[in-house]
Amino acid sequence: SPYYSNGSTLDIAGSCALGNRVIMSGSASAQAICSTSGFSFQVANASDGTYSFSFTQVNQAGTSSSPATLSWIRDTLSPAAPTIAQPLLNPYYSGDDSIELSGSC
Repeated sequence: SPYYSNGSTLDIAGSCALGNRVIMSGSASAQAICSTSGFSFQVANASDGTYSFSFTQVNQAGTSSSPATLSWIRDTLSPAAPTIAQPLLNPYYSGDDSIELSGSC
């Protein structure tokens, strides 16, 4: 954690004890019964940001586990293009067999 993506949905899956309930809380909330020794949730968010989730497992007696946590950072913004500082001319014409490039990000 954190998990970075530019998608609008995140699939979260894990393991659990058969018959227990898995509870997701935080930026989204849901519950699932562990029927195949696993659980899965799909969360959606159309906005860039950081989303935090907590998962606990509750047995049939009502005893809760310690939480497992996950952070999702959704980032759809493209970084700025790098800047070419050398050579200054574009297009650059040369008879040399090599060229020195420099720039910044």
